[in-house]
Amino acid sequence: MSLHLFGLGVAGELLDGHTARQELVFIGVDLDRDEPRRRLDPALLADAELAIGPTA
Repeated sequence: MSLHLFGLGVAGELLDGHTARQELVFIGVDLDRDEPRRRLDPALLADAELAIGPTA
C-alpha cells in the first residue's frame, strides 16, 4: 500500500498540476447504478460556489 500526499493550490488544484478529487465506491449485488448519483448530485457545489472557497 502506498500513500501519496500533495499540496493543494487554489480551488483544489494540486501543486503538481493535477486536480484533487474523491471517489465513492459502492460494492454489492443488484445495485441500482443510478440511485447514488440521484441522491448525491444535489450536494455538489456549482462552479461559482466552488470558486468562492471555504471561507464564504
